[in-house]
Amino acid sequence: MTTEKKSPISKKIFKNNFQLLHWISIVLVILPAVTMGILILTYSVNMPYWDQWNLMPQLFIKISQNSLSWQDLIAQHNESRKLFPRLIFLGLAYLTNWDVRYEMLVIFILACLVSVNIYRLNRLTVNANLLTTSLIAFLANILIFSPIQYDNWFWGIQLVVLMPIACITTGISVVYSHFHTRYKFLICMMLCIISTFSYSNGMIAWIIILPVLILVTAKSTSDLLKQKWLFLSWIAVFISNIIIYFYDYQKPEVSPSIIPAFRHPEQTLQFFLAFLGSPLGSGFEISPLTSSIFIGGVEIGIFCYLFIYLLKHIKNYHILERTIGWMMIALYSIISALITAVGRVGFGVESALPSRYTTFSIYLMIAIIHLLPIVFSHIYSQINPIKSQVWLYKVTVAIAMTGLMILHYKSFTYSVKEIKSSYQLRMEGKTCLSFINIIENKFCIEENILGNYDHVKDLVKGLNYLGMLKPNLVASNNIEAIAAEKSPDQTYGSLDGIIPLNSWYFVNGWAFLPERNEPADAIILTYKNQAVEEGRSGATPRRRQIQGNAHQERKKEEAVLPRVGDRPKGMRTKRGRRKKWMGTQTPTNYKHPVDGGVLNPKSKDDWIIFDVLMSAQTQRENLVQLFNNPAYLNAGWEQTISGKLLPEGKLKIAAWAFDAKLGKAYKLDTNHLITKNGSGVGE
Repeated sequence: MTTEKKSPISKKIFKNNFQLLHWISIVLVILPAVTMGILILTYSVNMPYWDQWNLMPQLFIKISQNSLSWQDLIAQHNESRKLFPRLIFLGLAYLTNWDVRYEMLVIFILACLVSVNIYRLNRLTVNANLLTTSLIAFLANILIFSPIQYDNWFWGIQLVVLMPIACITTGISVVYSHFHTRYKFLICMMLCIISTFSYSNGMIAWIIILPVLILVTAKSTSDLLKQKWLFLSWIAVFISNIIIYFYDYQKPEVSPSIIPAFRHPEQTLQFFLAFLGSPLGSGFEISPLTSSIFIGGVEIGIFCYLFIYLLKHIKNYHILERTIGWMMIALYSIISALITAVGRVGFGVESALPSRYTTFSIYLMIAIIHLLPIVFSHIYSQINPIKSQVWLYKVTVAIAMTGLMILHYKSFTYSVKEIKSSYQLRMEGKTCLSFINIIENKFCIEENILGNYDHVKDLVKGLNYLGMLKPNLVASNNIEAIAAEKSPDQTYGSLDGIIPLNSWYFVNGWAFLPERNEPADAIILTYKNQAVEEGRSGATPRRRQIQGNAHQERKKEEAVLPRVGDRPKGMRTKRGRRKKWMGTQTPTNYKHPVDGGVLNPKSKDDWIIFDVLMSAQTQRENLVQLFNNPAYLNAGWEQTISGKLLPEGKLKIAAWAFDAKLGKAYKLDTNHLITKNGSGVGE
């Protein structure tokens, strides 16, 4: 009687525990995707970067001129013909005014598609319980959404890198579906065409998907003969794609020769292994190359063991059907590594470690994670394992998972540091781009945007006119054009001091953007003619204009800035590297000289930009304590500026915190009065 009364309660407890376990497993599986999504939202920057300047702006301009052609869409870019990515980029650009963060969103969505495909294949082939299935899905997702791919996550054009694997996993998932065989072939052909004309290694999809199609859809020789026309059609379409792809193909000048790959096979092997092991090995601060080579060797060793085991059981159709999809996904990484090793080893073995390659190499590891339980379950089905063997298997799995998690943790922490560093550089580039119309800063543009300043300068005119750059570029040296109103309770910082040093000034202060909880992207220095303000009641507009013109004539006769060797040495950061100048203005690089006759005399009453400071941050512990916020640590700034940027006379100096994301400037507290005389810097 007692047992019967407890039975319903026990069932309810079991049901509740199962539901709890189910929800925990869901949270565990999606946690890597959520984490990566938060990183993208936090550190993405709406600024075209490097190859994006060579791929899209000319298309925007041609569309505005009604001159866009098919050749423009399918044209070769580096080694690839990015037809389908161009179509996606064009659509997004005209929906969002070329906000490249939406390209990053599409990259994330493609990764989610890959994750769903991998999970579906997991359910169809591994045939494990809920706990094992969720655990495998979690391990796969920490790789699919690994931050070690930061170059691809935060660079919109790298959508092309996700396209092939998204097409391949979708195609394999379709093959395992219940669609009619003809529909499977048709869908997979379309996916392979998209893959081919998205990225250079996308044509691998034809080789990867075909064996899965053959083994899963043709279960016997008679089935294969019945479908021969489908396979012949596949081959014909593949060949036609190759012909179109390589028609008028030009080898990029920057591509190295493949001869070193055969002349130094040991280096090619090292490159190959480092390429495969870099997702987990490049996070090591000491010897990342050696670590990557070792990890890549372990992966290849495990894969070879699995491959040999399956060869021994090649007549077992059931296990081959379960594993062929994973074997071909692994082969995708291996072929990509082999092609890259042959084509890039001329740059050196270290060139196997860039973050952008990890999106190709992680899928060998993902395939192994799914193949191991399938093979081990088959092994145990052939024998009657004793209890010690089962425990040995479980301990081995636990050790392997622990090792993977430790390596992933090191990779994760390393990647987050790189993401933050990249974010700072992109924001510097965005700030330089914002002021390109009034300040010439070739170094900043060529380091953080594109290595051709003149090309960028030519393109931004058309892009700004088309509304494809947001916020708009700063067009005037009058701060009023970008000045934003401050709420009374908001403090953005202070101009603490300005000290004369011969013909230079040392300025310092602190600047913070409370809305973003970050230090300001740049410090804008402005001046206002104090003598005009003081004499406004007694001086007529005509007299002020005559004085201004005379002052401009005197200024034209002044010498330019001293030679670089005569300048005071720039401050050094905590790491010891010299801080970059935003581009100290001279008569040759400042587009609106303060006394060159460009300004309207009436603008003498306004705040006029005379310098923009970047990379001038210094640590201020007192701000952290004052605001009880560690984000204020790097809010301090200091820099040495040339006195020749300022006109003579009595001047009021003010500083502004610049927000490059909004294109707005916020005035800092405290103005300073200086007097500059004709012989140099005054008091």
